[in-house]
Amino acid sequence: MMNIENTFLRCLNARVCIIVLLILTVPYVVKSQDASQPNTDLQLEDYLSLAVEENPELRSAYNDYLASMESIRQAGALPDPEVSFGYFISPIETRLGPQNARFSVGQTFPWFGTLGARKAVRSSESDAKFRIFQQQANKLFYEIKSIWYDLFVMQRRITIVEEHINILETLEELAIQNYEDGNTGQADVLQAQIELDDARVKLENLLEDHEVLKQNFAELLNTDSVDMSDRMTVSAEPLPNSKEALKAMVFENNPQLDQLEAQQQASREAIRVAKLDGRPKFGLGMDYILTGQSDMDIVDSGRDAMMVRATVKIPLYRGKYRAQKTQAELQSRSVQHQQVSRKNKLQTRFEESLRDYKNAERDLKNYTDQQIERTRQAIDVLTEDYASADTDFEEILRLQRRLLNYQEGQAEAIGRQNTAVARIEMLTGTHNLNENELTNENDE
Repeated sequence: MMNIENTFLRCLNARVCIIVLLILTVPYVVKSQDASQPNTDLQLEDYLSLAVEENPELRSAYNDYLASMESIRQAGALPDPEVSFGYFISPIETRLGPQNARFSVGQTFPWFGTLGARKAVRSSESDAKFRIFQQQANKLFYEIKSIWYDLFVMQRRITIVEEHINILETLEELAIQNYEDGNTGQADVLQAQIELDDARVKLENLLEDHEVLKQNFAELLNTDSVDMSDRMTVSAEPLPNSKEALKAMVFENNPQLDQLEAQQQASREAIRVAKLDGRPKFGLGMDYILTGQSDMDIVDSGRDAMMVRATVKIPLYRGKYRAQKTQAELQSRSVQHQQVSRKNKLQTRFEESLRDYKNAERDLKNYTDQQIERTRQAIDVLTEDYASADTDFEEILRLQRRLLNYQEGQAEAIGRQNTAVARIEMLTGTHNLNENELTNENDE
């Protein structure tokens, strides 16, 4: 306040005094406006829950998992029984009478343990489908958080550039006043106008980018549009754990590794199925023969006949079973190589995310509120001197650009740090969903 009063006393021209006062008070007015705005909590967790319910890709992955669950019961079922009927066009004459027709029923049974092994294959494949669903959910959470932080950065940059434009307009008026008073040349006015034009174009581009981000956000929620506050509040998030603990979580909880492990288990069970398929299959059946009356008067004339039978299918042609077993073994080796490759890629992505986090953290420490405030104070001092024609106008513009870079850099550093944390959470499976966290569409 004393600074403003001293400026007022130094000003020889009333209009110049008013302009300087505006320059000195713009940051504080903006701060006051920010403080008066209601702190609207947009509840990111609510958006995440909504995405779980509405995102079509996630719902598709979940229904794919449900469909795979149905295949388990199919794999454990016996082959359909066989029922047949035969009619003798020329009846077979027997002592008890002519055989006119035959009814047959039979059931085939695979080798002991075959059905259980097939169910185990389908169960492992279903588990792999569920891990794909978890992976899709984690990716969705990351994308929502990433766009959320981008929206925060974009809103903050728009506010900063609007403040920058207000100050430049005030500096333009000051330059015009000094030019009219003969204290400076026309170049200062032109420089201020050039800076203003650049800032206005930048603001228009930011507003367009903001609308695109909102549309991307709405797409993830499967809605046409979203109503969001113009005053998002986001603070820098720390790492949820130590580097060693997070790296261990990547290899323990990442759904991609769990998916490959489930596929590996399915391959091992498929090898067992191939061996069991190469063993004999059994069948049990019964025939019922309708017999007509005999021409002779004998006891039990016309009595129907009944026969119980057993069958064995012997797999003599072994080529297809050997090929089936080889196929499963090769598939198992393929999955093993995928596991090694996936672990290497996850470790690389983890290190990259950790690097991004540390870089953003360092930038955030550099773009401190104290640094920004010092730059503002320097601009205030130079503006006072320029009002008295004692300083270079270009130096004021240079510091104003630096202030703009500091403010934007601070917001971007927060966004990059939080995005890196969200990516690490995706890699570590921090928010792995379970089946109970998604309502089945059939219940809706």
